[in-house]
Amino acid sequence: MKRLTRKQLVLCAVCLALTSCDKVCNQSPVSDFKIGRGVTIYEVTCDLNPNSSPPTVQYTVTAIKVNGVPTIGNSMDYKSKLSTCWQVEAALASGKPFGSFVRRLNATAVTTQPVEYLLDQASLGIQTLDLNAGTLNEVDLPGGGNTQYPTAADITPDGSAIWVTQLAIGQNNAGITPEPPLVSIFNTAQQAFTGGFTLPSGISPNSIQFSADGTSAYITNDGSPAEGESGVPANSSVLVVNVATQTVMKTIPTPKGAGAAKLSPDGLLLYTVGSNNGDAAISLTVIDTTTNTVATSMPLPDGAVNVFV
Repeated sequence: MKRLTRKQLVLCAVCLALTSCDKVCNQSPVSDFKIGRGVTIYEVTCDLNPNSSPPTVQYTVTAIKVNGVPTIGNSMDYKSKLSTCWQVEAALASGKPFGSFVRRLNATAVTTQPVEYLLDQASLGIQTLDLNAGTLNEVDLPGGGNTQYPTAADITPDGSAIWVTQLAIGQNNAGITPEPPLVSIFNTAQQAFTGGFTLPSGISPNSIQFSADGTSAYITNDGSPAEGESGVPANSSVLVVNVATQTVMKTIPTPKGAGAAKLSPDGLLLYTVGSNNGDAAISLTVIDTTTNTVATSMPLPDGAVNVFV
């Protein structure tokens, strides 16, 4: 083994419990290793650019074997907040989700500082939070005070856009033009809403989740006739949206409502709880994202309103 510097020896001593000294102290810019998650084996290729400031670590995760059978899985690309490939390997080996330490919201052409984004339902807009300065800047949804009520938001895995789901505007006596439910799209580079598309009539969007590879978005429809009312299980579903074309590829009926939702870390399952404001008859529905069908549904104790994976 090559002679180690004092810094490398310290790193090796610190991380010896997680992996081998040879692997930890090898500061090669490219590292390949395998990670097991449940019945799936993933191959991870990590690429370090030490010349960037700060050093940039990017890695690709590919499913290569499921239940012992080789498979050709979709690759998922990430940019890490960690500074070396061995840190990425150690974190994943300890059981961290693939995206748990990912810098999803990067500096853009508009700002030179890291930012976070908040959905402001009261003010009908997106709040941009500068993490260093601690300042907020609001960007209103298109339509101003008469826009549809926003229910949820998620950011694309590459951090380029935020999709905001909004309820329909029905017939009313306030002189507000009825509108179908829709998705408004916020461009993080331009710090502005630059597009959007309508959802099918009768849909009551509750939550939205992007797939890890960014090709699909899952929008839950709780079947509510209006904001704040209980979900109608007979009308509820999960919409699978093609991100590139911004069209609904499939509508998956759910047995007992579809409200708050979360994807499993490997992206293979979508969990959603029935949305009826904590009343009785709550259920958990599990969707297989490889087939876009309901895998199972089960009753939950009264009062469940959210889900975490």
